[in-house]
Amino acid sequence: MWRLRHPDGRRARATFIPGQPQSTLVFFLDDRFDRGENVSEWEPALARADEVRRALEEDGWTLDV
Repeated sequence: MWRLRHPDGRRARATFIPGQPQSTLVFFLDDRFDRGENVSEWEPALARADEVRRALEEDGWTLDV
């Protein structure tokens, strides 16, 4: 969904794993699993991923392109 980089070199990313009946939104920090959240619909998962991304950007993280 997105990848971010911190000025000190750390990296974060969010990934959505589709499933039935629930899908999982997972977050990684430096390629290590940080946390996962089960969701039943896409829209709340997308909103949650955006919320986490905005919080990281406020702490100095930028898009890793």
